[in-house]
Amino acid sequence: MHTPMRRIRVLVLAPLLPAILMSGCTSTVGSASPTTKGTGPSRVSLTTDASVYHPGARVGTTLRNDSERLVGYNLCFANLKLERRSDRGWDVVRADLWPDKNTACTTELRLLHRGGIDDGQIYLPKDLTPGTYRLIAALEIENAHEQVASDSFTVEYLG
Repeated sequence: MHTPMRRIRVLVLAPLLPAILMSGCTSTVGSASPTTKGTGPSRVSLTTDASVYHPGARVGTTLRNDSERLVGYNLCFANLKLERRSDRGWDVVRADLWPDKNTACTTELRLLHRGGIDDGQIYLPKDLTPGTYRLIAALEIENAHEQVASDSFTVEYLG
């Protein structure tokens, strides 16, 4: 009799996951920059499978937890942000990257245990201009909302 109640709670909270994950994301994993590359107190990293891409390219991602803490995440449904380097620092270019238009994302909060790795993918927007970019993902670590940034990568036109 308790199981149906739990399902109702999960179903009610599931659509709110992106807002919950993104709200109050003031903390960053690692140093002052959200880019961790396996450093910092929590040692959670987000990496890409190449250093150079073209607009519209597929980007393979790997989230790795080398910390002692349990990490809550959902790379498909985390409202991945794309940032571009500028003279002022990093500017958000897209706040709502999805893997692709044909992918249906589930709304569960996945758990990444110590030593855990999860691979994913996104497609860069086709209208990106050349420059240096990075991805930002929202995480939940010990009931705190944090962000992790990927290593930076270059976008160049084909040709």
